[in-house]
Amino acid sequence: MSRGVMLYSVPPERLRQALGSRASALKAGLKLGSDPQSQATARFIDEGSVPDCDSGVRIHAFERLCEYLGRSLPNSSVSPVKLDFLEKVDQELERVSFCLSLSKLIYGGGPLSLPPADDFPTVGHADARLVELADEQRRAGLLKSGDEEIASVFAELSDWVEVAAARKDMLVGFCY
Repeated sequence: MSRGVMLYSVPPERLRQALGSRASALKAGLKLGSDPQSQATARFIDEGSVPDCDSGVRIHAFERLCEYLGRSLPNSSVSPVKLDFLEKVDQELERVSFCLSLSKLIYGGGPLSLPPADDFPTVGHADARLVELADEQRRAGLLKSGDEEIASVFAELSDWVEVAAARKDMLVGFCY
């Protein structure tokens, strides 16, 4: 079965300020409605806490905030993608001693203590310090592979890291 992966470069301070802010302009910008996902997103903004609702709804609501506050990153090399290919990419990342893995970015848990979903979607992240380290490794040329498909993912990962590092952002990923 194929999955889709979404990645965002998110300013940590902007996310921190949004949580619990009760910012009506933020809620208006998000065009929140009365659906469960909108209600969960509003709870993040109003209460700053993890909404007590279905885990999938909660993760979608958090993604909505990441998309609005951050920057959506290209994902053509990982959407659609088979999970066994992601494992193969992670093995290659480990082989080259890169500090990030796709598993961390999409399964490792969000920057908030979001309870995991029973199945999908999943969330993961790399904080700004880890992104900075990954950028150093990227500039040193670690992201190279002789496998064309993996090299394509490495090129996109390099772009994600470069964008997030330049903005001093964290990376937040979701897998569906």
